[in-house]
Amino acid sequence: HRTMTATTTKTSTDDNSDHGRTTPNSTSSIPFRPRILYGSLFAWMSVTGGRFLAPFLEHEAQVSDAMIGMILAFHYGIMGALSPIVGVYADAQERQHPHVGRGHVLQGGVVLGSLCFALHGLYRLLPNIPALQTWWYHLVVHCGYATCFATMFPVLDGMTVDCLKRIHGTSMDYGQERMYGAVSWGVTNLILGPLIDKFGFGVYYPCTLLTALYGVITITLFSKSQAAAAATANIGNNDDEEVAQESNESSALLQNNNHLNGNHNTTEESEKSEAPQSTSSSTASSSTSTITLVLLVFGTAY
Repeated sequence: HRTMTATTTKTSTDDNSDHGRTTPNSTSSIPFRPRILYGSLFAWMSVTGGRFLAPFLEHEAQVSDAMIGMILAFHYGIMGALSPIVGVYADAQERQHPHVGRGHVLQGGVVLGSLCFALHGLYRLLPNIPALQTWWYHLVVHCGYATCFATMFPVLDGMTVDCLKRIHGTSMDYGQERMYGAVSWGVTNLILGPLIDKFGFGVYYPCTLLTALYGVITITLFSKSQAAAAATANIGNNDDEEVAQESNESSALLQNNNHLNGNHNTTEESEKSEAPQSTSSSTASSSTSTITLVLLVFGTAY
C-alpha cells in the first residue's frame, strides 16, 4: 500500500511538472511569425505591382494611356477571378503536404510572377525583335504575371490564420500581422521612387530579383518553422498520453490493492466475531457435561 501511494505521488508530481513545461503551441516554440511573410511579399508586390506600375508600363510598352488602362483592367480582372481558385488549390496542397503545401504554392507564385514581370524588359536584350515591343506582347506577359500575383492574398492570409490559430487558438491578431505588410508597402514605395528618378525604370528588374529572393527565403524559413513546431506538438501530445496512461494504470492498481486490503480486513473481523461465539459454545457444552455427571452420581447413590 505504501509503494502504491508513493507511485501515485510520483505520477502526480510528473503531471505537475509536465503542466509547468512550455507547451508546443506557445509563441516561443514558433520563431517565425506571419509578419515576416507580409514584410517580404508586400515589398515584392510594391515593386512589381505598386504605385509606379502604370508609368513603368507606359515606358516599357510605349503605348497610350488607354492601352495601359486595358492592361491594368486585365490585371485586376484575372486577380479577382483566379484568387478563389488558387485558394482552393493551395488548401488542397496543404492537406496533402501539411505545413508546407501553401508555402510551395506561394513560392511558385513569386518565382513565376517575377519571371513574367521580367519579360517586359526582354526587348532590352533583344532589340532586333519588333514583336517584343508591341502592346499584345506586354498584355500577354502581364496577364501571366497577374495569374501568379493572384496567389498572394488568399494563400498568405490562409497561412497567417492557420499559424495564429496554432499559437493562440484564434485569429484575433490577424491585423497586427497584416500591419507589417502595410509598413513594408509604404517603405518600399518611398525607396523605389527616388531610385526610379536616379536610375530610370530599368531599376525595376534588379529590385524584382532582390525582393523575390527575399520572399522565397522567408517563405522557406516560415514553412520549416511551422513544420518543426507541429512535430514538437506531436511529441508533446504523445508524452502527455503516456503520462496519462501511466497515471491511469497506477490508479487502477491502487484501487485493486485497496480492494484486496478491504477483503482481508473483512475476513479478520469475521474471524474475530466468530471466536467469542465458539468459546461460549464450548463453555456451555462443558457445563452441561458436568451437571449430567453430577446427576448420574447422585442418582446411582440414591
